[in-house]
Amino acid sequence: VGGAGQPAVSGAIERLEQKENSVAAQYDEVAQRVRAHFRQLRDLVAERESQLASALLQVKTLKLATLQEQRAALMEAGAGADLTYLLQPWEDERLFSVQPPLDLARLVRTSCAVYSSACAQFCRLALANGDKAFVGKPFAFRLLVFDHLRQPCTVSANEIDLHLRLDCADAAALNPYGQVQPLSFPGQYQVTLVPERPGRITVNLRLRGRHVPGSPFVLPALEARDYAQLGSDVRVIGRQGDGDLEFNRPWGICADNADNLVIADRSNNQIKIVHSSGSFLRKFGQRGEGPASVCLGSDKRIYVADKDNHRVQVFTWTGQFIRVFGKQGKGPGEFNYPWDLAVGKAGRLAVADSRNHRIQLFSEDGDYVTEFSIARSPGFAGIKSFDCPRGIVFTSSGQLLCTDFNLHRFLVIESDFSQVRFMGVEGQGPGQFCRPQGIAVDLEGNIIICEARNHRLQILNSRGAFVRAFGSNAAKIGQLNRPACVCVLSTGQLAVVDSENHRVLLL
Repeated sequence: VGGAGQPAVSGAIERLEQKENSVAAQYDEVAQRVRAHFRQLRDLVAERESQLASALLQVKTLKLATLQEQRAALMEAGAGADLTYLLQPWEDERLFSVQPPLDLARLVRTSCAVYSSACAQFCRLALANGDKAFVGKPFAFRLLVFDHLRQPCTVSANEIDLHLRLDCADAAALNPYGQVQPLSFPGQYQVTLVPERPGRITVNLRLRGRHVPGSPFVLPALEARDYAQLGSDVRVIGRQGDGDLEFNRPWGICADNADNLVIADRSNNQIKIVHSSGSFLRKFGQRGEGPASVCLGSDKRIYVADKDNHRVQVFTWTGQFIRVFGKQGKGPGEFNYPWDLAVGKAGRLAVADSRNHRIQLFSEDGDYVTEFSIARSPGFAGIKSFDCPRGIVFTSSGQLLCTDFNLHRFLVIESDFSQVRFMGVEGQGPGQFCRPQGIAVDLEGNIIICEARNHRLQILNSRGAFVRAFGSNAAKIGQLNRPACVCVLSTGQLAVVDSENHRVLLL
């Protein structure tokens, strides 16, 4: 090529050479990525093979150990021993794998899976500590079934054995009826029983003859509280004064599992601890603005709503000061007359921040978590939907119940604060309220509310339907003058702070 075309050709050749070099470089880079990819794939295959081999060995080891354990039990069984659950093998030979088609190699991490049958020692009972059953009412809990690799596992009905034994005063009483039913979630089963007599039910739950962890356990079966008889047996603790078993306008009350009552003796500026039998245990506190309410947290820490100082104080069970949190204000962690408080099963402390028209939620160490306020909730118009929160309590399912002193009703608030229901109107009839204050939930889920101006207690069922009212305005035994707070004892008794009569009633 001659003439003017020569420079153009030379430039083109130069660009071709650059492109060749670029292609070669790109090839090296891509080839390196491909090699790295397949090297990683080979590593993943080797890792997966090792995982499956380990899983197989784990299943084999557990199955053989279980059978060896059964062999030892059989050899140790003496004459006359109960062999009911020793004669059939505790394990079976089920052990298999599933290989998908080879075109799923890109899913190498899940290209093969090892499955097994249910393993009794890895099963779990979803049962709350302290659960109680009630005569004539279904009691249910969940059995969670897992295999030898701790994966949810489905079993047939004949592989689960439920045996119930009732220990009670009536020797002729029949053992309770129980059943096991599968739920819609894999490996989950609902166990339901119905006590016919009060007593102690020993619950045995076995998988192919072997107890699951937590079995056997003893479940108390109690008589349901008959609120038609409320007031037939009334005991009084205290009278007006400043002595050990005397009170001056007490407000708040709570109880521990041993039925020790913790009482906020407001105008005596003290916290007093008294057993429900009437024996005095201790007191602490000194002159200040007067405590409004109390509740118990973990390790029996005592939380005190120091209302007029706009804070919460925390003490040990023996009355030693631990910490204080909060100050007057409207921000997170600040208060404007905190009136009542409660600790839920999740370890959250709820505080009724009355004049800020909200409930604040804290950790048990006093760290702010979140709050509930109608003013900040969609779908509700204005602050008057929640004017003056007073009494507050957690239900067993985590809901919050809170009385509204000024609007004469109570709120049912979902545990995530996403929904709220309003219950009640002003009045003196069933399901009507006048200045509701303290609120509690009994062992069966019934709701008990103190009405200051109606001078009574109202008992509602768990759905909010009226059950019973008790009280009238006077100072005789069984009468009330501005009841302020209530708590439920382990026996089902109610401990009511009869504030203006300066005493506590046990009903």
